[in-house]
Amino acid sequence: MNIAKSRDVDMVIQAGDLFHINKPSKKSYYHVIRTLRECCWIDRPREYKLVSDPSVVMSTRHFNYPCEYDPNINVGMPVYAISGNHDDATGDDLLSPLDLLSVGGLLNHFGRVTNNDDIKISPLLFQKGSTNFALYGLQSIREERLKRTLAAGNVEFLQPDDSNDWFNLMCIHQNHVPRPGTRIVEEVHLPGFLDFVFWGHEHECLPTPNHNLTTGFDVLQGGSSVATSLSEGEVPDKHVYLMKVKGKDYSLEPIRLKSVRPFAMKDVVLSESGIPATSGSKDEVTNLLIDEVESLIEQATEKWKDANKELLETLVDIDIPLPLIRLRVEYSGGYDVENPRRFSNRFVGKVANINDIVTFFRKRTVGNKLASTMNKKKGTEDTELEIREGTLNIGDFVQRYLDEDDLLLLKKTDMSKVIEDSVAKDDKQLIKKFIEDELGNDLDLLLKLKVSDSADVEGQSLGELKKGFRRIVKEIRANTKYSAKEKARESGDIKSDLFVDSDEEHSTRGRRRPKPDTVPDLTQFMRPTEIASESSDDGLIEIEEPRKPAAKKRAKTRKTQKPVSMFGSVAR
Repeated sequence: MNIAKSRDVDMVIQAGDLFHINKPSKKSYYHVIRTLRECCWIDRPREYKLVSDPSVVMSTRHFNYPCEYDPNINVGMPVYAISGNHDDATGDDLLSPLDLLSVGGLLNHFGRVTNNDDIKISPLLFQKGSTNFALYGLQSIREERLKRTLAAGNVEFLQPDDSNDWFNLMCIHQNHVPRPGTRIVEEVHLPGFLDFVFWGHEHECLPTPNHNLTTGFDVLQGGSSVATSLSEGEVPDKHVYLMKVKGKDYSLEPIRLKSVRPFAMKDVVLSESGIPATSGSKDEVTNLLIDEVESLIEQATEKWKDANKELLETLVDIDIPLPLIRLRVEYSGGYDVENPRRFSNRFVGKVANINDIVTFFRKRTVGNKLASTMNKKKGTEDTELEIREGTLNIGDFVQRYLDEDDLLLLKKTDMSKVIEDSVAKDDKQLIKKFIEDELGNDLDLLLKLKVSDSADVEGQSLGELKKGFRRIVKEIRANTKYSAKEKARESGDIKSDLFVDSDEEHSTRGRRRPKPDTVPDLTQFMRPTEIASESSDDGLIEIEEPRKPAAKKRAKTRKTQKPVSMFGSVAR
């Protein structure tokens, strides 16, 4: 913000995740409010004008116009920001941290989406001299839900009448880099009339815009302003960008941030170090790793000094910030290593992350079933490494280690999503609300199942009953999904590949479409028998033990009654 103030910019644009958590602390609010008030509430004339209706774009409850047009305050350098996945709207009133800052006249929150099933993106139109500037914004939406809206054709971009005379810039906050198990938004599915796309969400800083030959616009992945995890994507230098627009042309100047805490990272493979893999070489391994950490500390310190040469020349006594250090060590082959926390405590006062400087892991091996069982513990250590580095979130962890058969009434994908949202937003009520809603849906589903009075479950084991019920639930879910696809096909919805999986698509050749069963049948594991039952005093149903058959007597042969399924028709 101080850089923007010193360069006399017209406005500041932020593409989401102003806060790293959904419920920022009082300390975070204090410093953000102080910075915005010092840099934005200044006595400076406004050299541009707003020529569009901002009430559609800034759909707040009380103030639906930019803060620089408020007659009660003097905003000389406004900030326009969209909400990301970390600071999105939650609660009954769907308020985000940006709404609190917006109602205080500290920034302009735009790009809000109130209905995820019908999205209309309206621009803010500005004019300065002969230059026309259109600012579009789309807040962070879960990729799976945005996929359905895009496939249904319910995402509309509104344009001015003479759109060719406007420089169109869009801020978006979605997945951009393919990763295993995640969906991304492809650039080619954004409208072609855009001139520049400012892409948020990704933390890796790529200071040079990439030109998309298919769409014709340029894409800038700005990255985060600080290191939020000790991963490779946080190693490159952090930048902010100064954009100058004239007509349909623009220039972009990346400005390196100098106040960021330095970060250095390195990988070490002990099998390539020349140290024998014996228990007696533990001290030798420890000394090697100490030398590597000392080298990284010196490297990070020199990096900060190189970025702040002018500051070091003017000030004599200056405190250099403690660096962030990450040393990843592969100790496959039988090496004996020291406890990571004990090793890290050697550098108290030298590094900022004194508890997790070093991480140890073994390389995964591919082998037979016995070898996979032996390496299960090693895989757990690799998972811990991914969690420490921030490359594996809690949602991926649940997806990896929770089997679909472990859940009877809940879906694994839905459960992992709600857990991930609960951790990211620090909202403990999300899981509780999810469980209550799912239990209500399952109860409604069970009430639609008609139970026959002549059905017999006597003599069946608990495991058989669970398997039968699990099969019923799966059949009902498959039928519901199939019916939804049939309705979508009948309504004329076009199948779209607006989203792509980062993993390779599996071939569907030779697969048959599952046929829906109208009535789930459990007769294969049930036995038709008369059950005598009566109500007890406390309202419960008591089932009597089956009576022993009497002595055989000659009787007239009669036709046996056909077994009746325990469950009847299922209402769809």
